[in-house]
Amino acid sequence: MLDDDIVNVKNYGAVGDGIHDDTAAVKSAMAAVLASPTNTITTNRVLTKSLYFPPGTYVLTEPDALLGTPALAAGAQWGSNLVHGLEIFGAGERSSLIVFSSDATASTDPRANNLITAANRLRSAKIHDLGFHSTNPNQSLAYLWCSAANDGTYPAYGSGAQNRIEWRNLRITGNWLRGWGFDGDTNANLNSEQLFDWVYVEGVNWGDAGVRSGFAPYPAQQAQFLNYAFRDCEFEWNSGTMLDFAMGGSINIHGGSWILCDTTQTTTSTMIKLGKNNIADGSWRFLAQGVRFEVRSQHHRVIDCGWVTGNVTFESCSDTALAYQVVSNKNTANSFPAFGNASPRTHSYDWTTWGTGPIVRYLDCQLMGYHQVTTNAAMGPVGKIIYDGCSLATEPQATFLRSTQATAPSLFQNNGLVAAT
Repeated sequence: MLDDDIVNVKNYGAVGDGIHDDTAAVKSAMAAVLASPTNTITTNRVLTKSLYFPPGTYVLTEPDALLGTPALAAGAQWGSNLVHGLEIFGAGERSSLIVFSSDATASTDPRANNLITAANRLRSAKIHDLGFHSTNPNQSLAYLWCSAANDGTYPAYGSGAQNRIEWRNLRITGNWLRGWGFDGDTNANLNSEQLFDWVYVEGVNWGDAGVRSGFAPYPAQQAQFLNYAFRDCEFEWNSGTMLDFAMGGSINIHGGSWILCDTTQTTTSTMIKLGKNNIADGSWRFLAQGVRFEVRSQHHRVIDCGWVTGNVTFESCSDTALAYQVVSNKNTANSFPAFGNASPRTHSYDWTTWGTGPIVRYLDCQLMGYHQVTTNAAMGPVGKIIYDGCSLATEPQATFLRSTQATAPSLFQNNGLVAAT
């Protein structure tokens, strides 16, 4: 990248010493980036400059300080706000730190208190090599809204779509309401193709969720928020839900470590929450491959799934990181000193809402604690849990899968119990 292609925030007055308020300087620098489109490739706006944060600590004190969405004139459409190719980057996730430090109070409006608010405007964007720290638990990192034909929910945003956004090599610290929120109305379409690559979450308490896809009143079109990829991420957070997908979605997790760290919790924190809303087929697919999950409390869950149909697959994953402590100290079938002398319920499936559930597969996984299936008497033909080639670290098969029915809809094959010592 040539120097002429870069807008350096320090050239617009940012100090980056962690003391001065750099909000005005950063907003001016971003305005220069957004004023640099060329229309030689397409009729839409294609940016020719990128926003750069050199090493330093930049304090931003206003919502939308990094990026906002201006209100459109009456009758205007998304093209006047849309930008292709926005890039915001730093010198590294520990070298260039953005501190979000507003005086925001709690709000039920998801558009409020975000560092980035993007409505119907971002395509092929990249945000990378930066650290983000929040000093206020009412703040969120990013909120993305879309509507292909605005139904009047947020008419000032017009209509459009946004997709193909990379969040890469980021470090997230502090206390946040949420990290990323994906929302839309009854005409929502393309809040899709989101890549989280080498994202490090360290010691965060999520008030809502790390990533939330789908907001009330949950219009069916939010099920079109598809293709979310998490690649080699290191999520080590204290409390709250990491992923909350209320409306289905095509979700892929490849590699990395997911660790819930707070051992003193008295309420449940869940790594992956898949909601119970009844939506169209084709939007229900979850895949985790080669992921290391670690729960450290009786109140921690790897997954809480209420999906009606579709597929949930864990392949070559492990949630037994603390099993060496549990197994070596285990005296009876359900004695777990590291978890309050009770076997932890690590995976939950609730199929009572619609009487059906997805096909769930565990292939070549190492699993500890027990799994719970909640069904009802009207259980339909869809829904089964299959364990193939798995190691059950702490529970024999007879007590590993527990169901509200006498016999859970399941299949065990080629599995083994790692004996206690």
